Amino acid sequence: MKKVFLIYILIFLVSIFLIYQVYTRFFISDNSYTSFLTASYIYLISFTLLLCVFLIFLQKKEKFKRLLGFLYLFSVPVKIILFIVFFKKQIFSQNINSEKKLYNILTIMILCLFFEVFFVAKILNDSSITKNVE
Repeated sequence: MKKVFLIYILIFLVSIFLIYQVYTRFFISDNSYTSFLTASYIYLISFTLLLCVFLIFLQKKEKFKRLLGFLYLFSVPVKIILFIVFFKKQIFSQNINSEKKLYNILTIMILCLFFEVFFVAKILNDSSITKNVE
């Protein structure tokens, strides 16, 4: 991996960690919800990092260079479906009925999606696809 991508990943991790600390320190008082929030942060961060590393790895393969955008588009609904599958009990139970709690989850999903799009845009711009011009 290039040094630039490592810097982007470090910025991503630091910013998500700071946002997590602010949320848990100032806005969350329920311990059961804090554990769910922590697990959802870990899931979303892990999925984002694995996806970016996977795309960087596939970028080096000539066979997959043209398919990177489609693979990313496929991964977005997969991430949401897997999130619902993993956290089905917490999402559909009566424990999380506050709109504020659901907005917290939605906020971290949007932030991770923002960083994913940023990383994927950099990866796609970095991959040098030769054009067939005749």
